[in-house]
Amino acid sequence: MSDKFTYDNIWRELELPEFINGTLEKNLSPARLTDLSMIVETSRRLQDLYHTIVNARFNFAISCADQYPHLLAENTERNVLKVKSLFLNNAVIWYNNTFDHILQVIWVYYGLFINKGVAKKITTDRLDQIMSSCKYDSLMSVGKDVVPLSLLNNVKTIYESECYRKIRNWSNIIKHRSCLEFAELDKREVAAYVSVKCKEGQSVWDAFRAGGQVEYNSIKAKEGRTVSIQDVSQNLLTYHKE
Repeated sequence: MSDKFTYDNIWRELELPEFINGTLEKNLSPARLTDLSMIVETSRRLQDLYHTIVNARFNFAISCADQYPHLLAENTERNVLKVKSLFLNNAVIWYNNTFDHILQVIWVYYGLFINKGVAKKITTDRLDQIMSSCKYDSLMSVGKDVVPLSLLNNVKTIYESECYRKIRNWSNIIKHRSCLEFAELDKREVAAYVSVKCKEGQSVWDAFRAGGQVEYNSIKAKEGRTVSIQDVSQNLLTYHKE
């Protein structure tokens, strides 16, 4: 691991956006109560974004510790790496969620759910439907005539960035398959389980030796899940600073 990914350094590197913390209290003044539901829900989305960043930052920073005496009976290198992997998996999920919260802030603040035809206004019984309709493609489509172009371009830049693409992919792997596996833990399988298309009366081994079509390979089926701690950490750091 690089020296910049030490426990002390990472806390200094990862600044928090304090300017969005406590926005609900800041915005609820009598002079601004033109649409109470819009103000409250926009402020709540900003607060959710802040708390999500806090959670992501915490898990990332803890993953950079050298030892975990309160969690491990033995601080062996392998045990430490196992704990790091747990916190890094959590950090990936939380950092991926921050982008959804950014979209939700824009979706509510500019009333894009109205343009999309989801609802005419925010009501308690329609709130879940309004929020679940908030997707990147929908926001970019209905927001082009409402949201400032510079803001849409910033959202697009984040979405298309290499670091967020990786974080989004890693998060999907965690969600739909299993936790990321880190090369540093050396979880190589000693055998591959292979299924080969065989002709009638042909054994699997003969089909394989004859260059038959491999229909399933247990090793290749896991590709994409094995990553390095260094790569994940670098992408999380870059994304946080964006």
